[in-house]
Amino acid sequence: GCGLARPGLASGNHTLTVKDPLLGYVERHYVLRVPPEIAGSSGGSGGMPLLLGFHGQGDDPWNFERKKVQSFSDYGVHHGWIVAYPAAIREGFAKIRPSGGIDTSTENSTDSTWNCGTARDNSTCLPGTTGAQCMSSCRRLGLCGRCNWMTCHSDVDFVKQLLSHLEEALCLDSSRFFVFGESNGGMLTHH
Repeated sequence: GCGLARPGLASGNHTLTVKDPLLGYVERHYVLRVPPEIAGSSGGSGGMPLLLGFHGQGDDPWNFERKKVQSFSDYGVHHGWIVAYPAAIREGFAKIRPSGGIDTSTENSTDSTWNCGTARDNSTCLPGTTGAQCMSSCRRLGLCGRCNWMTCHSDVDFVKQLLSHLEEALCLDSSRFFVFGESNGGMLTHH
């Protein structure tokens, strides 16, 4: 987006349609904070740093920013950084019965999680672990397991497509991209 004449992105809530390689097109959401001096433009020619903040399981970017990390947004506004808070997908899940199979009495529950690459990987929990949740995306792909508790949507692909989207609209310095996360969001930053 550096040097483009078209307007950039403004602070606020945004929606982006991304292609998940296994589950097709999905609407994803993110909160963006843009310093006021560059709002409504692509950001000039210098290239700004980008900070991505990933909330924890069960949370969302709006609550995460407001209650836990407002100081990062304030820092960005005052120092010319773009700050983005992507949203994990909130989807339905059902608990896995200790004997295997789905506990249909729990099918109306929802949770928001990040995919850290552990679908059907039973090495991530203690022997005898039971009662894990199987997200609807994992059920669609047949990837439920006794230790799987997170989405099977490709969050790596979401982040790659979000970065491309932001780079097209804003003047960013890709050598100054930073990430942080809380709990499950922190796990994603290491995946």
